[in-house]
Amino acid sequence: MKISLNQRYSLLVLPLLSVVLCMFVTVKIFGLLRDMYHNWQQLRYTTEDQRMGRTYTSLGYDYIKNIVSFLPNKSIFPVTRYSNITNHIEIIFPQNTHALDSRVLIGIGIFDADMQTNVIASANRLHTNAHTSVWSFQTIWDYDTMNSIQLLTDGVISLPIKISLYSDLLNHTLLGSWIFLPSTYEKDRYTFLLPQPIYNFSFNKGSTDFIIELADVDNSTSVDDHVTGVIILGKKVDLHLYHIVQKNGNNFTALRNDFFEEIERNNIPEWKQFLSKLSYE
Repeated sequence: MKISLNQRYSLLVLPLLSVVLCMFVTVKIFGLLRDMYHNWQQLRYTTEDQRMGRTYTSLGYDYIKNIVSFLPNKSIFPVTRYSNITNHIEIIFPQNTHALDSRVLIGIGIFDADMQTNVIASANRLHTNAHTSVWSFQTIWDYDTMNSIQLLTDGVISLPIKISLYSDLLNHTLLGSWIFLPSTYEKDRYTFLLPQPIYNFSFNKGSTDFIIELADVDNSTSVDDHVTGVIILGKKVDLHLYHIVQKNGNNFTALRNDFFEEIERNNIPEWKQFLSKLSYE
């Protein structure tokens, strides 16, 4: 009986495919067994604390644990700030974060730029009418402070503008309202420094938009005749209320100014000892 070309091809290819498949499965099984052995070794020869430190290095587990161990009051836990990580300290210290104490602040992975004024967000225009322009913006990370607003324009503005900031479009809670008198025109923008920065500006905001409303005070012209963009500026970490008492790379520990002055003034022994331990950390 003659064997066709396709049959010959099948007789050659099928055994080869079977061999390749067996090799693939063998490699996968070997890799799985290797990972299982590695994990078993980790469980056997490391402590839970060591594993937590390796897993949550980016969250500063070891640094926070050491600082907390020095606290004279074990019922409190420091407020913690990160640079580019949403602040979920309860993930690694779930048993402690019910008693956050703002007198002590720990910063993890904080760069100098995080403590300086930078762009928080660029707003998007929602809608306009004859004399009002409404914009929205989101904050990706947590920000301590909003301190200024930039209006991008296609020319010089001479009329005063009322700027209003709302928490969101639904509740429309007013966070601040200011009259901006355009003065110094810098290339394509005006910068408006808030008379009083908005502190505790954006925490756990998620995807909810802030709302900015621009209105012509005199109702004589449309704001949109010149304004082409709105930029929000502020500080990710604002230490104006704190005094850094220990720094380790981009991590730091700070005490609130009034509390630090109280420790120095009254020479509180347990907290003086805390500061002394930090100096050797």
